[in-house]
Amino acid sequence: MKRVFGGALLIVPLLAAFAAAPEVEITSEPSHHLALENEHVRVFQVEVAPKTSTLLHWHRHDYFFVSLGDSHVVNEVVDKQPVDLKLADGETRFTPGNFAHVARNLSDRPFRNVTIEFRWAEGQFDRLPAMAAELVNRPVDLLVTVGGNVAALAAKRDFPVYVDETIDLFDVVSISAGTRGLQILIAPADYLRATNAGLASLAQAKGSTR
Repeated sequence: MKRVFGGALLIVPLLAAFAAAPEVEITSEPSHHLALENEHVRVFQVEVAPKTSTLLHWHRHDYFFVSLGDSHVVNEVVDKQPVDLKLADGETRFTPGNFAHVARNLSDRPFRNVTIEFRWAEGQFDRLPAMAAELVNRPVDLLVTVGGNVAALAAKRDFPVYVDETIDLFDVVSISAGTRGLQILIAPADYLRATNAGLASLAQAKGSTR
């Protein structure tokens, strides 16, 4: 009985804190900085200062995040037990949406990640066939990649990004979303703005030399 009672004493202050904390949308949470938005995804650059926490905020869509640097955080989801997380640099996790939580940074360094939120379907699975048909009717004309295992949207440090100048000829391109096997569709202007990429003459016609 003493152990149960002691556990209850720990949970009550946590529930009281949730009750007192205002809930905000992810776009109003100060640690989440919107870097890119289109009809398919929203991309946030997240930075939580050492020994601080985010506001209680909503994730209304499924998303995945890529950790930028090692980190130690506690994930406090409303109506659930807190979860202690030790994340490695480059670790990628997928999380189903429709919940509110607080992320507490327990480490002595900033907790940084890139969060990519999926906006399509929005949990309405009857929309998936129509969306698949749209992708068939809108084939991707150009695949933009960065050499090696680095995706420019989820880069762990600043580095120059260059894209072939013909990218402006297309309405939509497919790029790496930061984890193997996952691509996102994005307008070229949005990609250039999010990565601060420069244009260069990189491609060459088949059979040509230079």
